Amino acid sequence: MVWMNEHKNDDSGEYQEIQELLNKAIELRSDDLKLKYERSQKVIIAEPLQQLLNTQESIVVAPHLLAYYLLIRLHTMHGKVAEAKKILKKFEEINLSFKKTKNLSPQQQEEKVLVLYLTAYAYSDIGDKNCATELLKKIEKLNQCKQALDK
Repeated sequence: MVWMNEHKNDDSGEYQEIQELLNKAIELRSDDLKLKYERSQKVIIAEPLQQLLNTQESIVVAPHLLAYYLLIRLHTMHGKVAEAKKILKKFEEINLSFKKTKNLSPQQQEEKVLVLYLTAYAYSDIGDKNCATELLKKIEKLNQCKQALDK
């Protein structure tokens, strides 16, 4: 995610190129492909994942899920909040798909929390702190339930 941090907001060609790459990552959705980040890689990844690595040794994320968040962030960096909201709405559909699925596997449960976490940060990026706070509260409840089950 270093390229997002180094991205210049006034470079429209670069903006288009990054947007195309992220859209391609979303299109190529593969449930088998995962990215694993270790704590030692914390400085090169997106902020939400950095925060998670404060409490975990590693994170596994599907590239298309991360691409959604990065695309929302890219649009907000360029002041295109309406476009970011459109992508966020599509991203939320993934949250809804988790709600409809009963008996999630441990891996799916972790992915659900990760999607909620990325969605919360996306809401924060577009300036909707209330939605971000509500989602973070849901995550905290899910984590408390998980800890109780693990005991």
